[in-house]
Amino acid sequence: MAVGCSEWVDPAFWREFRQELLQGSYDRGPTLKEREQPLILGEIWDDASKYFLGDQYDSVMNYRFRGAVLDFLKNGNAEEADKRLTAIREDYPSEAFYALMNLIGSHDTARAVFLLGNGTDSSERAELDPNYNEELGKKRLKLAAILQMGYPGAPTIYYGDEAGVTGSKDPDNRRTYPWGKEDQNLLSHYQKVGHIRQRHQSLLAHGDIKTVYAQGDVYVFARQYGREVALIAVNRGNEDKTMALDVASLLPNGTVLTDELHDGEKATVAGGTLTVTIPALDGRMMFGTVTVKIPAAVRSLEASAAVGRVTLTWEGQASKYRVYQSTIQGAGYTLAVETNETSVTIDSLANGTAYYFAVTAVDENGNESPKVETNRVVPHYPLTSDNVQFVTTLSDATLDLSKPQQVDVHVNIDNVTSKGAADGLQAVLQVKSPHDEKWKEYRASYQGQDGDANVFRASFTPLAAGTYTYRYALTTNLGKEWVYTAEKQVTFAADSSDQIAPADAIELRQPAVESGQVNLSWTFVGKKDGDAYLLVIERNGDIVHTTTSIGDSFTDYDVENGTEYTYVVKLYDRAGNVVESNTVKVTPYIVMVKVIFKVKAPDYTPLDARITIPNSLNGWNTGAWEMSRNGAVTPDWQFTTEVQEGETITYKYVKGGSWDQEGLADHTPADNGDDDVSYYGYGSIGTDLKVTVHNEGNNTMVVEDRILRWIDMPVVIEEVKKQGSQVTIKGNAIKNGVLTINGERVPINDQMAFVYTFTPAPQQKEVAIHIEPSAESKAAVFKNDGGAIAKNTKDYVLNLETKQLREGKLTTPPSNGDSPGSETPSHDGGATPGNGTSPGSGGPSDGASPGGSVPPGGTAPPGNEAPPSAPPQKPSPSKPKEKPRKPTTPPGQVKKVYWDGVELKKGQIGRLTVQKPINLWKRTKDGRLVFVRILQPGEVYRVYGYDARFGGQYAVGGGYYVTDIDTHIRYETPSKEKLKLVNGK
Repeated sequence: MAVGCSEWVDPAFWREFRQELLQGSYDRGPTLKEREQPLILGEIWDDASKYFLGDQYDSVMNYRFRGAVLDFLKNGNAEEADKRLTAIREDYPSEAFYALMNLIGSHDTARAVFLLGNGTDSSERAELDPNYNEELGKKRLKLAAILQMGYPGAPTIYYGDEAGVTGSKDPDNRRTYPWGKEDQNLLSHYQKVGHIRQRHQSLLAHGDIKTVYAQGDVYVFARQYGREVALIAVNRGNEDKTMALDVASLLPNGTVLTDELHDGEKATVAGGTLTVTIPALDGRMMFGTVTVKIPAAVRSLEASAAVGRVTLTWEGQASKYRVYQSTIQGAGYTLAVETNETSVTIDSLANGTAYYFAVTAVDENGNESPKVETNRVVPHYPLTSDNVQFVTTLSDATLDLSKPQQVDVHVNIDNVTSKGAADGLQAVLQVKSPHDEKWKEYRASYQGQDGDANVFRASFTPLAAGTYTYRYALTTNLGKEWVYTAEKQVTFAADSSDQIAPADAIELRQPAVESGQVNLSWTFVGKKDGDAYLLVIERNGDIVHTTTSIGDSFTDYDVENGTEYTYVVKLYDRAGNVVESNTVKVTPYIVMVKVIFKVKAPDYTPLDARITIPNSLNGWNTGAWEMSRNGAVTPDWQFTTEVQEGETITYKYVKGGSWDQEGLADHTPADNGDDDVSYYGYGSIGTDLKVTVHNEGNNTMVVEDRILRWIDMPVVIEEVKKQGSQVTIKGNAIKNGVLTINGERVPINDQMAFVYTFTPAPQQKEVAIHIEPSAESKAAVFKNDGGAIAKNTKDYVLNLETKQLREGKLTTPPSNGDSPGSETPSHDGGATPGNGTSPGSGGPSDGASPGGSVPPGGTAPPGNEAPPSAPPQKPSPSKPKEKPRKPTTPPGQVKKVYWDGVELKKGQIGRLTVQKPINLWKRTKDGRLVFVRILQPGEVYRVYGYDARFGGQYAVGGGYYVTDIDTHIRYETPSKEKLKLVNGK
């Protein structure tokens, strides 16, 4: 039974629902067989651990699997994908893990083939996304199917995915099944991997899983169930990969695996390695049966330690054995030695260091038995009481808490301590207070040498008058064995001249019940500041804290929930007079913690923006957890909720309730010098934030974040300032972005700021702006993620008068002579001279109305068989209609055009400013000139040299030609001087 939107329903309902479903009396229908129970499956998009406690769900829609697989197939980084998939295995009980609904697409997501083809769900229809590569998407979808069919859980296909159905976000993702028009190649692939899954159902449904290789574009995992084994491998890269896979711990040598995906190619395990070639954008599904018998494990393994060495002995019948060693129990083993004997001595070990050893039996094929491990073994120097040369004898004295009692011990080990501090030698001072039966320990530290002896020192402070007993405990093998010195005593007498306590009373308040900590606070009554010397906190009769900085609060973090603790606070003076507080008892336990999210948004964020926190607890609902400014006049938002301590929240910020307006946060706020991906505008799977709820005091936790950028605002205009004939535009943009303003490339500094100064054309009111990540950022930061790149690739129009920035391309308004023209920037970033402070390039815009003359060989504007006698729209109502004039050839053939004294050759770029309305024509492949539109006064136009075919009268720009240059267009230089057409000069 599937349960949709299940995280929005009270868990108590699901508990009752489960009880009723599993125990209630109802018609179970024809599908449930005798003694079978229905499966309860919930729609959970993130971590579903809390639903798998046996009282709610059996399984969930595994969107975490989907996210890891899609991200890997789009962007690579198999290491990260493996971490995310392993996290699922670790988070869930095995009963739930093997029943997960492993999906790649659903009715709530864009189609997998669309996303894998670098489509972005911001497009309304898949076909409208310029980044969508359908063929690439299908190739990657085949890899997804291989992973699905080879992975534990229930592989689930959204209808039509197997047939190549594409689609962007809902409702485009709900297209009908293409009956009779299926992609047969893709369909055949799904059928094939489905048959493989069915043939090996027990192995793939129930078998263990272990990662074999996860690096870059290649991901390989193994499955094993009884003697049946499988190797599932995918390569998302564009080149074949030949891998020498380490399978020594999985498969015995001699095991043969056969690829059932590609014509039965075989590979044999040898030397613990399986060599496999994985084709580009393809995979392998290899299966086999273990027929080789593994050697029996060794028996009766024992270890004994000596100085710098360990001797191991065992029983076994193998012809060869391997001995491994590690300093970590159960892990990190490296081969120490191979031997034919049943005993071995490992030398050159560090004394006082813990080692762990493991032994395997090896057969003639190199196959190993399971490891048999030792307990901790510590090589060490021998130590007896004879090695102790000296222990300080303390003298009886009057009690004075300001004078700690220092006790030394000298230890001499022949030919060892004479060389310096002996490896592994440790000393602990033990003290018994008057009327106390327990030793209190003070760890001693190495102080240096006294001849050949090591000197250790520790100190203690007597708190009350009486006789104290003390001794040293010494060890060289991490406390497995101790040597004790003879006990000594010292007596401290009370100071008869001072018998007044440093305060009249201490009032210890009852602490609030909190989780994982106890917060104590108290008030002193009649405290004598000159006498108060030492503050002591006791828990269950033991001192847990002492300080000479007298305060009125203390937090004890060394507590466990569910355990009762008793506290007392004591204040001493130097003479040992003491005042004791009342006793309080408290039992910390898990409680709900008030979590306060505070986020600072960029200064340019509209203060009326609606900011929400989609996260793992609310199903990534972009409309939930709405934040408030609480009257703030700065871009600071806040949201408060209650969450159980220990809960981990994965979250992001968005505005406008849309992922298209995601907040790109600082992932490492403690490091102001890091190069966060958010600076570059990158937001995708894996760029979220994560926090584990804990009590910071008073059952409250404050989470403070900072949004570095909004993903829908790769460019922000902060100031538009006019000064004389020039305009200066200041703002910020994505780091390392390619920014073009008014057709000119504008640099962005490391602080993401830019400044652009230019001289607008007459009557120019708007400029075009284009932004996109650089090629370097697309590869290194965005990992060529088409969806994320698309969100940072935008065109804008800036109104110079209203200073308003709107998204879209600059278009030319109707040619009424009142509005400015336009300039369409080159998306290559521009690199050529322009009329501003930065290099750039201009270009033509769309137009409509014809006017002026028709060049030789030209085609008349639409609706006219010949060059028009008058334009449909008059450039000026006061002017009479003009007859089109044929271009005239200058007296001397113009062979060259100069820009500010420099010759413009074919292909070089100059810039013209239109003074009067003029026709724009485009030359076709057959040499004809076709009317495009009218250039309006004030428009800036790109110029490429001249066209000798028309006597130099036609400026060539981007494949366009402009007539009547001499009459209608002025050439403009940066110095505003008029350009001249000169024969050869």
